[in-house]
Amino acid sequence: ELLKWLYPHVSIKDILVIDKSKDTDLLEKKNPQIVIVSYELATRLRTKLSNKFFTSIICDESHYVKNIYTQRFKALTFLIKVFI
Repeated sequence: ELLKWLYPHVSIKDILVIDKSKDTDLLEKKNPQIVIVSYELATRLRTKLSNKFFTSIICDESHYVKNIYTQRFKALTFLIKVFI
């Protein structure tokens, strides 16, 4: 779906999908323009993710982060504050 909207500016090699904790090593090896990660992994990996610079953070199904007391909310606001 991303390629449909962003082609020709982004190719498949510019996208990194993190679906396991060990995939964060690829953040250092590759320099992806787009990183896709679940809320659960973003929560667990927030320190590693905060070491990268993101120009944008898009939260699909953002109703999952509407409660300020959840770990998901805290992890995402941590990442956002790092880049402000």
